[in-house]
Amino acid sequence: MRKHSKVILAAEEQLVFGRSLAEMVDAGDNLRIAVPDCLLLELLDEKIARTRREKPPVIISPWAA
Repeated sequence: MRKHSKVILAAEEQLVFGRSLAEMVDAGDNLRIAVPDCLLLELLDEKIARTRREKPPVIISPWAA
């Protein structure tokens, strides 16, 4: 468990303070690899889902100035 502490800490940080969807998803993916069956992952996934519902994705056009 000690070798996964940085991954767990990053996921906890995103759960509490996360505003960037990309950073939350990255933390969730890393946690899913390190500790696949944990409550923290479920909570982070729920926050990611809420954030996706609240903020529609920004589509950046390659032709945008």
